[in-house]
Amino acid sequence: EASRLNRDDWLDAAFQAVVEGGFDAARVLVLADRLGVTRGSFYWHFADHAELIAALLSRWQEREADSSRSLESELSGTPQQQLEAVLDFALAHAGADLENMRFELALRGLGRRDAAVAEMLAARSGMPSACSHTVRSSLKAASPMMPLSMPMEVMPRPMRSHSAWVE
Repeated sequence: EASRLNRDDWLDAAFQAVVEGGFDAARVLVLADRLGVTRGSFYWHFADHAELIAALLSRWQEREADSSRSLESELSGTPQQQLEAVLDFALAHAGADLENMRFELALRGLGRRDAAVAEMLAARSGMPSACSHTVRSSLKAASPMMPLSMPMEVMPRPMRSHSAWVE
């Protein structure tokens, strides 16, 4: 029922719209139709479209940070065990994160048009983490001759946000 919609319902609908059609698909009227409500419901929760997008980006950043913290909490043992944990995490979340990966691709597309989004993505990818240190140390321990660079396209998604480890 329309009266029970909350801010998260709008954010969920916007996320799905972005996953399916990019940020251009996250229009207020399209979202209202998807949710079966009028635009008035939208303005009860958000001042404007820009606030919706800002809230959506903020929620994405929080979820990415939570995912990174979850991965980092699993890292212990030998360098090989740590590397295996990173790879297991990436593979275990690959299917479940398909929508998140599609969102991130759309976000990177938006970043090519919006300087503020590009800056946010650059700051996010440059953040040091225990994960990046663990991966670098594990790779060096596993094979000192192994090159520590790989194209972003082939890097598992959980590691992309920690691309500071790629030299």
